[in-house]
Amino acid sequence: MKQQFFPQRLFMDMKRLIINRLVGLGLLVVGALVSCNAPTAFVPVPSPNPWMDDYTALSSMENYKQWGTYNVHDPACKKIGDTYYMYSTDAIFAENRKEAEEKNVPLGFIQVRKSKDLVHWDFVGWAFPEIPAPAIEWVHSQAEGKGATNIWAPFLMPYQGIYRLYYCVSAFGRNTSYIGM
Repeated sequence: MKQQFFPQRLFMDMKRLIINRLVGLGLLVVGALVSCNAPTAFVPVPSPNPWMDDYTALSSMENYKQWGTYNVHDPACKKIGDTYYMYSTDAIFAENRKEAEEKNVPLGFIQVRKSKDLVHWDFVGWAFPEIPAPAIEWVHSQAEGKGATNIWAPFLMPYQGIYRLYYCVSAFGRNTSYIGM
């Protein structure tokens, strides 16, 4: 059976399509205009911070064991058994060596803390007593003898029943970073 062509029907379908689109566009415009004048649903009210983020009493180098999570940067945290272990970049740098010796503070790199509840943390020690010599040598060779004063951005990765600790030693402000394990 041959289908017949009706130009009047095509014209009516196009007319209906255009009218529907114009009505839809009109509704969108009206909705946008009405919503512009609507009152704001939420107005934030300033309130004092109930948690003081001031640890000046603990921030000196001698109080490193009491820092808790205050000087935690770039944390890597893993739960082993019922204990959480956190490795982090901290605020003690090789530039602090003289001050650390004067105050009888052991200088280490990548602080290690542990917790049972992720709230109360105990200082365990440092992952490294010194920045590894190969890292210092490589960074200095790439950065005109500069950099390599801290270990930062620790990352823990389980591998065949043990954990590997990855770290970075850099010359800040340059594109020079040593990734160690």
